[in-house]
Amino acid sequence: ANLAAGIVNAMEGEKDPRCLLTCLGVAAQVLRAQGASGAIDDVVEELFDVTACYFPITFTPPPNDPYGITKEQLVEALRGVFVASAVLAPHVVPLVLEKLEATSEDVKLDALATLAVCADRYGAVDMEPHLDAVAQ
Repeated sequence: ANLAAGIVNAMEGEKDPRCLLTCLGVAAQVLRAQGASGAIDDVVEELFDVTACYFPITFTPPPNDPYGITKEQLVEALRGVFVASAVLAPHVVPLVLEKLEATSEDVKLDALATLAVCADRYGAVDMEPHLDAVAQ
């Protein structure tokens, strides 16, 4: 739980895409390793909050970007966090469904793609509480 809390502190307000990519990767690893065990239950909501604020990713690399970080890398890394552990399902699925109401086609497409990844990774048991909302 201390490591998860440290990740929350490190990520809060992060804007540098290099750091964000690293933080998202570490958050996903911690969730995969400890999410199901209950060891990080006390910080799951904070982990969700500190990552959900980036959804959907709106990053556009600057011209002549020397680091080569792409929007697609950040999108995949964020999705990796969202599906790293089913403990996030009660938080992630409502967020994604909410984004389906957006006026932007890009946001809707990102939300649909993210929902598909979530459904595949979470499975029927963790998606079942959200089926009515998904069907609408």
